[in-house]
Amino acid sequence: MEQTRAEPRLLVPALRPFYDALEPLSWLLVRCAAGLILAVHGWGKVAQGAGAYEPAFVKMGYQNPTALIWFICFVELVGGIGIALG
Repeated sequence: MEQTRAEPRLLVPALRPFYDALEPLSWLLVRCAAGLILAVHGWGKVAQGAGAYEPAFVKMGYQNPTALIWFICFVELVGGIGIALG
């Protein structure tokens, strides 16, 4: 069975050359947006420090959450930058 992929309907058909020119950059835009959003959230946690988040983690049932909080900060910050860089 042969699968055919239908072309997506264009929002503004007159802009087809513009859409075709920017299509190769679409995944770059998605990666940068997602990665930088994560990195900004990670940097916010680093700037406030683990102490700002400890009460919430203790309320969730973690006994000594400081190491976990710093790990989460690291993953968000470095992971976000890594995603943005591709």
